[in-house]
Amino acid sequence: MPVIGFLYGDKGIEIATFYILANTILAYTLGIFLAAQGKYDWQQSIKQVIKLPLVYTIIIGVGLNLSGIKLPATILKTLSTIGGATIPLSLVLLGMELTHIHTCYKWRVVSWSSALKLLLAPLIALLVVFIFKIEGLVAGVIIIESAMPSAVNTVILTSKFDCEPIQTASSVLISTVISVFTLGLWVKIILG
Repeated sequence: MPVIGFLYGDKGIEIATFYILANTILAYTLGIFLAAQGKYDWQQSIKQVIKLPLVYTIIIGVGLNLSGIKLPATILKTLSTIGGATIPLSLVLLGMELTHIHTCYKWRVVSWSSALKLLLAPLIALLVVFIFKIEGLVAGVIIIESAMPSAVNTVILTSKFDCEPIQTASSVLISTVISVFTLGLWVKIILG
């Protein structure tokens, strides 16, 4: 969000919020289902999706927003404080997983996953923007968001389902470091 805010201001953040919301719903439904397949059959995997509160909170949040219902300030403050702990806690978990990395730990897979995330994902976004004739601010936000490094919350999900959390943490680390260069390249391409 900070990159989008810097490039496009509040309007860009508004558009990015919808992009992130769609990705979050996809990650916490289809992503959880697929991750759970490593441990459970398909029925148990569906139960894992249903047990997660995030999808319900998104539905409630969108419902409250559309209905115009305003929550009391104390509830908003409490939710904001809880939400503020998300990033630090995610980074602690990332650090814990990174302590298990060995110098030869699946670097080929990590390198490929980082390249796919930082180069192929924005190229696919560019193609989607072209095919659907999306222009201007919305197109820029879609491409830049697609060019962001792997999200820290993927480490939380892979840790929960024991689906290569060390490899995932390595991919988050590497894609974040490399994105310093690739993100600048995508910004240059989009903004000219």
